Amino acid sequence: MAAVELDNVTKVFVARARKGMRFDMADYPSGFVTALLYRLYGRTLQHAALKGVSLRVERGEFFGLLGPNGSGKTTLLRIVAGLTPPTSGSVRIFGRDVRGLRVHEYVTYVPGALAGGAWVSMALSAYENLVARARLLGVPERRVREVLDLMGLSEHAHKPVGTFSSGMVARLEVAAALLKDAPIVLLDEPTAGFSPEVELAFHEHLREVARAEGKTLIYATHHLHFAERFFDRVAVMKEGRVVAVGSPSELKAKLGPSSTVSAKVLPRGPVEGLAERLRAELEGVEGVAVRQLDEHFWEVRVVCRDAEEAITRLVPALVRANVLVRRIDVREPTLEDLYLSLIYGEAHEAA
Repeated sequence: MAAVELDNVTKVFVARARKGMRFDMADYPSGFVTALLYRLYGRTLQHAALKGVSLRVERGEFFGLLGPNGSGKTTLLRIVAGLTPPTSGSVRIFGRDVRGLRVHEYVTYVPGALAGGAWVSMALSAYENLVARARLLGVPERRVREVLDLMGLSEHAHKPVGTFSSGMVARLEVAAALLKDAPIVLLDEPTAGFSPEVELAFHEHLREVARAEGKTLIYATHHLHFAERFFDRVAVMKEGRVVAVGSPSELKAKLGPSSTVSAKVLPRGPVEGLAERLRAELEGVEGVAVRQLDEHFWEVRVVCRDAEEAITRLVPALVRANVLVRRIDVREPTLEDLYLSLIYGEAHEAA
């Protein structure tokens, strides 16, 4: 049984326009209310934030939602968290429809607005902040010690939060999210503004916690730095739709034979016709290109399915063409290549 299932979920935000003013009707999807407002105040404005999204997240997955700002990631998380109702479609948590379900018992939502510790008192210690939150939630104090240990903050438990680094504050926010011990944790851009080394450490710790406690993590971001390394599977979103789902390796495979072998070479003679000769000798590769780098050096690029096999054929072919090889590099397709291709089209893919 999946942790979270969305079936053809659509979310339309409706507002009325009156003398340049907008009145948000995001949480009132009733057709009756919309029609009534239209009659009373004039025309309505609609924006479809989600368009027929179907998605399945398995138990214990570290699942990534990738997409640019405005692609629908936050709306999807808020619907799963029970904070915003869908306009149509169904959402199930562990097989149970969220309508009528006490969603907060199953799901903890960490909005991006709280990143950086907006909810904490900098004058209090990490322990004191978490105890205050635990009392509000009706959580026993022993859970505070457990989550501090899980997030690697036990040594700093009694230090003022004002002395913490941004990465430690983010870990404290996740510790607070884990207080309820809900099986599903939703995170919306929790590392915005972090330095690369702090972000790396945060993701490593988050993955360890997810494995230790068996949590299902759904993590929304438009940064791809760590997606390949940490996410079990990802969904790429664009303009309210899911355009691709799978593990990073599965999605990269969709790019096809896009490994590129790049050789920096020094020709000992004319280079006219070199590309044609190499294409004839490297039959089966996807493409061969030759370009001048500077006054002396040239680059030979081979696009192929099997980089290792292409290199074993390319080097002897270059030697026969009286070309010295100075360096060879191999570039494998990346998740970023697929993301840019899906979001921005072929121009970026080619770049």
